[in-house]
Amino acid sequence: MKNWAKSFEFHPKKILAPSTTEEAQSMVHEHLKNQQTIRMRGSAHSWSGLISTSESFMHLDNMQGLIEVFEEQKMVKAKAGTKLFLFGEEAFKYKLALPNQGDVNHQSLAGALSTGTHGTGIKFQSMANQLQGLTLVTGSGEILKVNKETDPDMMNALSVSMGSAALITEAKVQMTSAYKLKVETFPEEMTESLSHYKKRLEENRHLEMFYF
Repeated sequence: MKNWAKSFEFHPKKILAPSTTEEAQSMVHEHLKNQQTIRMRGSAHSWSGLISTSESFMHLDNMQGLIEVFEEQKMVKAKAGTKLFLFGEEAFKYKLALPNQGDVNHQSLAGALSTGTHGTGIKFQSMANQLQGLTLVTGSGEILKVNKETDPDMMNALSVSMGSAALITEAKVQMTSAYKLKVETFPEEMTESLSHYKKRLEENRHLEMFYF
């Protein structure tokens, strides 16, 4: 197995791909019984070796799509393996969109929420702050449902857990009304960009700069 950038590779003994929360729970029980470990990945979209393991390796690529839409509250519950591009397309059918996200949309929903994935803009937070609820399989094989309203401390602990706290199988996310963005991309001298940086940050919904 390799990460997306091919900066490292590893060789797990077994690859697991559950399709439901209950199936994932059964896999955890089996590994507990045999004293084996499981490591998760979202879409392997990271430079770090966080997902490397020589034991069992699990991904949620078989868990795609929306589960429930709460149109009045502008919330969506989705399967945790849902790729962001699919998540966005499905939510748009209900005239909903994520308030903020990164400029790459191939990550899984759980991966983006668990790793502090962010977009830009001084009025917006990272994607983890959009979390309203989670369904998880714990390390002891229990199915746990956490809600931000009833257990905010637990939600804070789980929101950027890097896959180490529990296996996320479902996520409830706060959305906003769908919107359109006008994108302007242009090259510019670095000194020029820095001189306009603060003004552009205040005048635009998002601002992103790459240095070459």
